[in-house]
Amino acid sequence: MKFSSSIFRSFSLACLVAGSGVAQAQTTVTTTPVGFITRTIAAAVNATTPSNTTLSFPLYNAPDFVSSVVSIDSNTQFTLAGAAWVAGQFAVASAPRLVRVKSSVTASNVGRFFLVSANTTNQLTVTLADGVTDIHSALTVGDTCELVAANTLGSIFGTAANPPTLQAGSTPSTGDNV
Repeated sequence: MKFSSSIFRSFSLACLVAGSGVAQAQTTVTTTPVGFITRTIAAAVNATTPSNTTLSFPLYNAPDFVSSVVSIDSNTQFTLAGAAWVAGQFAVASAPRLVRVKSSVTASNVGRFFLVSANTTNQLTVTLADGVTDIHSALTVGDTCELVAANTLGSIFGTAANPPTLQAGSTPSTGDNV
C-alpha cells in the first residue's frame, strides 16, 4: 500500500492534535496528608536511669472552619465571614482549638497560631501569643484564618477512654515523664 505524502501529513497532524487535547486535560491534585507514624519509645533501664526520646508533631489537624477576617473588634477579638457557630463550641478546655493565619497581607503573619479562649456565633476571642500585645499587629481585615483542633497530650499519647496511655505513678520514678 502506498501513501501520498499529503495524506500522511494530514493523518500525522490529526493524531498530534488529538493527543495534545489529552495532554492539556492533565491536572495536579493534592490532598491533606493522612496516616500515622509509629514510634517505639524504649523503656527505662531502671528507676534511676530514665529513657529519653525526642518527639515532634509538626502536622496539624484538618480545619473545622476556614474564612476571612471581616472585622477586628478588640485587642483579642475578631469576626470571620460566614460564621454561624454555637456560642462556646470552640472554647472547650478538653478539646482546644487554634486559629491559624493561613494568608495575610503581611507575610510575617502567615502561619501564626492563637488559642481560642471564647467564641460567639461569629466572633472569636483568642489568647495572644508571646510578643503580641494586640491582635491588630497579627491580623488584618481580609486575612484568611482557619480553626484547627490543637494537639494535646491526650490526643497524642492517649487517654483512659482512648488507650494507649502514659503510665501513671505517684512519683516521677514510677510513672512516665513528658
